[in-house]
Amino acid sequence: MQTWSSAGAHEGKNHRLLVVVSAAIVALALVIGAGLFRATPERQGGSGSPAELSRARPVQMMPGAPASSDLVGEIVTGTNAGQAPVVRGAPQPLQIPAATATVGVALAVALAAGALLGVYLSGRRRGRAEVAALQAEMARREAAERERIGKEVLYRAHFNNMSDSVFVMKVEDDGRFTTADRNLAHLASFGGSDFDPIGKELHEFMPAEEAEFLTSFYRQCVEAGAPVRYVVFWGLDQQPKHWETVLAPVYDENGKITHVIGTSRDISDRVELEERLRQSQKMEAMGQLTGGIAHDFNNLLTVMMGNLDLLKRAREIQRPKLIDNALQAVERARELTQKLLAFGRRQPLKPEPTDLKALIAGMDDMLMQSLRGDVRLELELPDDLWPVEVDQAQLQVALINLAANARDAMPRGGTLRIEAENTLLREGEPFEGVAVSVTDTGHGMPREVLDRAFDPFFTTKDEGKGTGLGLAQVYGFAVQSGGSAEIRSEVDRGTTVILYLPRCHSSVVAGAAASADVAIGDRSLRVLLVEDNIQVAEVASSILKENGHEVTVAHSADEALRQLETGGQFDLVFSDLVMPGERSGLDLARIVRGRWSFLPILLATGYSEAGGRATQEGFPLLTKPYRAATLVATIERIAAESTAALLRRDGS
Repeated sequence: MQTWSSAGAHEGKNHRLLVVVSAAIVALALVIGAGLFRATPERQGGSGSPAELSRARPVQMMPGAPASSDLVGEIVTGTNAGQAPVVRGAPQPLQIPAATATVGVALAVALAAGALLGVYLSGRRRGRAEVAALQAEMARREAAERERIGKEVLYRAHFNNMSDSVFVMKVEDDGRFTTADRNLAHLASFGGSDFDPIGKELHEFMPAEEAEFLTSFYRQCVEAGAPVRYVVFWGLDQQPKHWETVLAPVYDENGKITHVIGTSRDISDRVELEERLRQSQKMEAMGQLTGGIAHDFNNLLTVMMGNLDLLKRAREIQRPKLIDNALQAVERARELTQKLLAFGRRQPLKPEPTDLKALIAGMDDMLMQSLRGDVRLELELPDDLWPVEVDQAQLQVALINLAANARDAMPRGGTLRIEAENTLLREGEPFEGVAVSVTDTGHGMPREVLDRAFDPFFTTKDEGKGTGLGLAQVYGFAVQSGGSAEIRSEVDRGTTVILYLPRCHSSVVAGAAASADVAIGDRSLRVLLVEDNIQVAEVASSILKENGHEVTVAHSADEALRQLETGGQFDLVFSDLVMPGERSGLDLARIVRGRWSFLPILLATGYSEAGGRATQEGFPLLTKPYRAATLVATIERIAAESTAALLRRDGS
């Protein structure tokens, strides 16, 4: 559509052309009129009749010209009556009848008048067009202004009546942010109508630390030129609330950010509901966990109590079997506890550089014992596998658990395949390590089972055929080792569990582990036993004394230090890790290492987060509950290793 300005310019151009043409016509008419006027007989000095012309004298020479000039002519009379005289030798003047001249003048005047009338009419028409266009433009501008005002009213109504707090911050040239606008909800969030932040910086009406914290988000929005979202918990002279805020930059016509507009929403109710949901989920998980623990431990306690009760009245020939039954229940309880700690990522690990190919290949006998004769075991372990840093014993337990699950998933036989490969990705994210995949050809899992496969005490097996902690232990071990676990399965297409273990850049040290039954001859060890639980101290003391060792008991770290400082002679300190008082077993171990470096120390714990720190610092750790033979063998091995180290040092 042609705009008024272009149409007016086009019409003005036509008008100018018309004026020029009209002026030319007027000028032409004036020239013609003037010429006709000059050519009339009156302007020649006579009436112009033939008689007067016949009496005309010869033409005089021009003033100053010689008499013999060729310019002197002679008027001769024509031979026929009525003929006009002929001037020879001189130009003849134009002769126009008077009537013709009068008509010419009138025509010229008429042409000039017509031209002037055309100019007038054209100017009037253009004036009307300009007025009409101006009126149309004014009407358009008035309509646009009414529309703008209407939109402004709607915007202001929406702006002020939003339940969310809306504010506009102006970006000053010096980088400051001042409040340019705010709605009623924003006003109310600061305490009411008496508050007026317009033109003020944040630190002028809120604590400086909070003002600087919020201003940092404004800077981030301007520097990034993109929306910024954040959540804060604060309040001004009222109960603090959770506020979710979204900032957006506002640009001017030159592309410069001049303002930052923000919308804040009170999400306190949502946060409270989410917290309640999390607590509910925690309680549900805790209920499931404690229910599973109570179920399994009650069964084990029933076996132990029943066999011990029968032991009182049993004949001598029956006692060994009852004792074995009770010990087996205790061992199962110990394993259950270890699995729980593994799932909760609370078990103390002893990570060391490990050659996965050698470790897994050396487990083939143990793995086959976990399977059946109709299950084939396949191993694919490349020679270039990176070493990993893991607790080798826990990795073996995890693989055995996976083999047992695979066996149960293949009641009619099948194939268990274990393969490992170096990887730089884990679920699409960068990860440098080794992926160990354990795949079976069993019945697989439906989606609802797959989603809960790693949950503790969740099992689809029949009663008494599974604790529901096998996969939980695998998952906990992998995560605690710095990796992760992933499970994939489809119904009737088998299951694959992938362990991602982080790469170790230290080289694997070759050599056999020290044997648990290192010989120390008939030497009797002097052991300082530090245990706050009287019953546990009595059991440990009895086991060591039964094996020919001398035992001194201390019930706290401070008491043990007094024994050492008063000249007590000991070959080894055996201390619980968690004890009452200011010093723990780990504190005691550090002091002993610093002041009596020749004295070996063994720590024991049922569970403690300090267990991991103890092993990281190089202290040997024995996990409760322990068998008598394990306790004796461990103490004798540590003492023998300490003696050998002292001999090597003295020999050097």
